[in-house]
Amino acid sequence: MAAPPEPTRSVESVSGKRTESSAPAPSTPPSGASARATGGRMESRSSPTPAKDDFETSSPAEEGDEIPWLSALTGGLEEASKKKPPYDEVWKSHREPFNDPATVKTRAELEGRLTGKSDQTKGLLDLLDRDRLSDPRHLSYIDKIRSRLGPEKAEQALGRLRDFYQKQGNAEPNQQLMKDILHDLAIPSDINQKDKGTCTMTSVQMKWAIEDPESYVRCLTELHAKGATRMPDGSTLERNDSHKKATDDQRSLTVKCLSDSLMGSCTSLLSGHWGGFDATNPNEDGRTSGEVLQALNRVFPNQGYTNDTTVGSNRSTLVQYIEDDLARGRTVTASVPGHKVLVVGLDKSGADPQVILNTWGEQKKMSVSDFQKYIRAVETVDDSGWDSRKTPAGQLTQHGDR
Repeated sequence: MAAPPEPTRSVESVSGKRTESSAPAPSTPPSGASARATGGRMESRSSPTPAKDDFETSSPAEEGDEIPWLSALTGGLEEASKKKPPYDEVWKSHREPFNDPATVKTRAELEGRLTGKSDQTKGLLDLLDRDRLSDPRHLSYIDKIRSRLGPEKAEQALGRLRDFYQKQGNAEPNQQLMKDILHDLAIPSDINQKDKGTCTMTSVQMKWAIEDPESYVRCLTELHAKGATRMPDGSTLERNDSHKKATDDQRSLTVKCLSDSLMGSCTSLLSGHWGGFDATNPNEDGRTSGEVLQALNRVFPNQGYTNDTTVGSNRSTLVQYIEDDLARGRTVTASVPGHKVLVVGLDKSGADPQVILNTWGEQKKMSVSDFQKYIRAVETVDDSGWDSRKTPAGQLTQHGDR
């Protein structure tokens, strides 16, 4: 897919402290093309009219409205990290993944659950045994990876990780990276920006771990070992080491390595970003939705990701695009005032449908009607035909860990 056009209006950065939106230049959908225009979706007069079950019943929030707990963040991430904002006003806690109980306690118990191919898994288990890391936590990570990905995809990802650990050795930080990658593949919702303004690229990182785990492992281990990696689209991503200057950075090594490197690779004429990112600078800019789109098209080439905002689409349409991507097996990066999140699910099993999303190492849930009030931008795939697939009433669609 050709590179998306530059936004036609000024953008605000999204960092976890502030979010940005970009609107592609309007264009007319070419005859025979998908229902949305290339490089950004246009609502067509002939497109299906969303019905009431498409969640049009809520009234949009005014442009200046902010989610209460996100308003707390505008005072600075440092203060927000000291006192957690009051989530109950809008978003509710859905799950704290890091506190999930162990699923297995011994290697024998784990091997009793293995089905299909398992040579790579057992090879990694041998290395964990060697280094006395076959504890319930790491064994449970492998159990969850096998359960979530299935034998074939798990073998590919775990085989990449085994090869790295076997070749590079068990010295720090190689061992830490190996453990963090196991964590990320097992519970991607716990990939956490903490008090850094990297929400845009950390959302991309979560999506990457969920949807393409093999290339996630390859690129992370290459970044760590070689200082650069070949991205799925063939471009080069160079490692950003600015976190090494800090003494109090509590993020995982995988987030320091990958989120910071993605932040540092962003370039945009309108935002003034020409590469580079300093994780130790509390005033470092966030990144725009247009720059998130750049990253997505590097990680998931040839899928046709586009950016849609409330400038060119109404909020019910943005929710429709999210539901369509979820129904097709994809998670969705989405902007709300001041923040970027990863939407991973839609739960229609109850009377009040709920959006499920990952942010700050937790899963949150929010009624679709409330979510629609605050949505500002989404990055989804412009599939051929109408982007109108749905989660059936009474059912749950969710990707990643749960």
